[in-house]
Amino acid sequence: MPKAIDITGQRFGRLVAIRRSHLDSKRRRLHWLCRCDCGQLSTPTVTALRSGNTQSCGCTGRNRRHGYTSRDKRNRHPLYNIWSQMLHRCNNPNAKEYKNYGARGITVCDRWRDFPAFLADVGERPSSGLSIDRINNDGNYEPGNVRWATPKEQSNNTRRNQRDQSKCLSQS
Repeated sequence: MPKAIDITGQRFGRLVAIRRSHLDSKRRRLHWLCRCDCGQLSTPTVTALRSGNTQSCGCTGRNRRHGYTSRDKRNRHPLYNIWSQMLHRCNNPNAKEYKNYGARGITVCDRWRDFPAFLADVGERPSSGLSIDRINNDGNYEPGNVRWATPKEQSNNTRRNQRDQSKCLSQS
């Protein structure tokens, strides 16, 4: 195992590293005890600090405002996961579905990069069997172009079906 880097006293956003905290026995990740500018203590991984993914104890983060997320991904609200996956498939070239979204130019409007704004515009999912669907399959994720759809509605709203429907209309 490589020698651990000493980051004592270094600042990462609102966090200042105080000392090594512990080694996560499951994932073998080194955690550091840090003090936030608000006074709270937290123990993020050194990787999260150095990458810039963690810059505060959470006191300024969007996650504290809406209560839909948690540090433990298993406890996140399904709506937060839907939003997160929408951003992932449109913005991350390493995402499995990127070729069908981001690579085609499908984007998420700037307003919806903030979860509370997305929640305000889209609202709660009416039932657990529904998922987010773009009305215009070639359009972006933005107000006026999304709906909560059943699996059947989703499967009927595909690029292949859209082309097939236009052929049928032009033949009649």
